[in-house]
Amino acid sequence: MPTTYEWDIETWADDEVVDHDHRDRLHEFGGEELTRAVAEDGYRLVLVRNDSEGRSWAYVTNGELAPVFLDSYEKPVAEVPARFVSEFNL
Repeated sequence: MPTTYEWDIETWADDEVVDHDHRDRLHEFGGEELTRAVAEDGYRLVLVRNDSEGRSWAYVTNGELAPVFLDSYEKPVAEVPARFVSEFNL
């Protein structure tokens, strides 16, 4: 299985993810959606990595994209490719 990536704005309530909004490219989200997600007020912006080993996540925290993907045990899995760092920093 090839490695794929997707951006996601997660909706959080009571410390649980209750909804997802996936897009292939970050610019496909509207400005208001991104502002709300980066503010981390009930929403989180995350880059999701899918491969033969499963899923891993690189969250945006304090306005910065994490440099590595973490698995569900919060173990580092892989570095975030430079193209996604560039896309986020535009």
